[in-house]
Amino acid sequence: AVALTRRLQDEPNSMEGWVMLGRVQRARGHFEESAEAFAKALTLSRDDNLSIERAEVLAQKNGGSFAGEPWVIIQRVLTADPHHLNALFLAGSASYAELNFNTALRYWERAREVVPADSPDAPELDRAIAEARHKMGLPAIPPRAATAAASAPSTQAAMAARSEERRVGKECLR
Repeated sequence: AVALTRRLQDEPNSMEGWVMLGRVQRARGHFEESAEAFAKALTLSRDDNLSIERAEVLAQKNGGSFAGEPWVIIQRVLTADPHHLNALFLAGSASYAELNFNTALRYWERAREVVPADSPDAPELDRAIAEARHKMGLPAIPPRAATAAASAPSTQAAMAARSEERRVGKECLR
């Protein structure tokens, strides 16, 4: 992180550098520094995926609470693009964390309409929907993928892990 910070002093307009610093700081548990790096990246690019990533970091900084700015960011992205997949995933996870299972289910069902059945995200989403339905006392619906894992981790942790896998997969540290 030190070398990257030095590089950004010389190249302050490197959006990719700020994003990388944000991700490195997040992985290290330095959520304040991560949020600041994402904020700088967002001055250079209005990428909604970066905004959603920043909302996640802000919630982590706030001990898992999405109250305030994280929800404002999520709602802004969904207002501009009601089918924004990462925003729908995060809105569902945020609602679930707030024990608002009905709202979580609505967001995840909207995401289910967008995600192709053969997507790696489809089984995860089906498990999240099943868990929300279970919490609400609703009957299960058959998953799209026949290979739903019997011992799935908790929905919030699984969705966060999947989100992190997508990010890390796209951004190999050099």
